Amino acid sequence: MALFELAPYVSEREEEEEDVLEEPPVKRRRGLGREWNKEEVFKTAKEAEKYVEDESTWSRDSVTDTDEGRKVYFRCYKSPFRQEGSCQSAVYLLYHADSLKVNKLNKIV
Repeated sequence: MALFELAPYVSEREEEEEDVLEEPPVKRRRGLGREWNKEEVFKTAKEAEKYVEDESTWSRDSVTDTDEGRKVYFRCYKSPFRQEGSCQSAVYLLYHADSLKVNKLNKIV
């Protein structure tokens, strides 16, 4: 005669309690952990836009409005698909809300 070993009984309520205890995976937010270095201050918005245009390395990536002012992010034009080993540099222009000055900040790679 063969002996069978049965698994302990687990009710539905116990299964639900186990599901509640599991923490959901943490979503990674874009841009966290990036460090920016203030590099230049332009007196007017036209000067800043002329810099970006003359450099011909940057393409506009995104725009964010904050309490400080408007941040316009640019990524390296040399890497349109962000392939591994491609250009990782980035720049953003901060158009101050309380003055005409524009700060240029570079991403520290």
